[in-house]
Amino acid sequence: MQLSYYGGRYSIQRVLAFDEYTRRTSLARVVFVCFVTPVPMVALVFGQELVPLQELSEGWSANYGMWLRAAVMVGIVTHALLVQGMYLIDNFVVSVRQMLQLYVIMPMIMVGLSMIMSAYLVFPIPFYMLLAPPPFYVLLVVILRVVVGARAFRQMLAHRVQVGRCVRFVFAQTSTVFIFPFYEILFSAAQGTKYQFPVILLLPVIKVALKNLVLHYAKALEDMAPVEVIFTADFFNAIYVATCVDFKLEFIRLGFPKIWYPHG
Repeated sequence: MQLSYYGGRYSIQRVLAFDEYTRRTSLARVVFVCFVTPVPMVALVFGQELVPLQELSEGWSANYGMWLRAAVMVGIVTHALLVQGMYLIDNFVVSVRQMLQLYVIMPMIMVGLSMIMSAYLVFPIPFYMLLAPPPFYVLLVVILRVVVGARAFRQMLAHRVQVGRCVRFVFAQTSTVFIFPFYEILFSAAQGTKYQFPVILLLPVIKVALKNLVLHYAKALEDMAPVEVIFTADFFNAIYVATCVDFKLEFIRLGFPKIWYPHG
């Protein structure tokens, strides 16, 4: 509940920088930046959606669409983690060339391992989104060490407090990937029982708890803390409610049965 207190104010540095930006930047440039900034991500999302998906029954080798989408997702997550790391850890710099190498290597390894698992174990891989993060993070650390070199890696590890804070912040973000699927299992198990309404009321509690968890580890980001909270806790909660739980209908049916279902 302390979210608005810690995350609702700009630092003096941000205010001064914003004031200088408004004085030195033309209106045309501001409008251009506002419209053009989201274009790459929008184009990437639409481009990914244009990749056709094949029937799972055709096997792993025929499902090139799924593997291409997975590769794009791995590249996006790799980019996000690199940017956060450079923002949170002093003297941690990754050049554009090194970034491009990571964008190519990480998807190749992750998708390659997934294909091997699909070929020799099972396809589709059950709980893929829950199983992928642990090996992904381990591989990212190893490949990052190879790409940036020993010297740069040691310089990064010299800031142990900042590295620890960055790791905890990433884990707080990743927790949303695990929490909401488990909530979905709980919600499905409670359907048609007396526990269904309390389980529905648990969803906003989870949202507030996640907000405070992410904010706790995002305090070092200062002005970026509200953005990280919105695009982690709020975003995942909104996506989950929109795609997995018909929250409004369930609330109406359970909370006001005599009004909406007088003969039920």
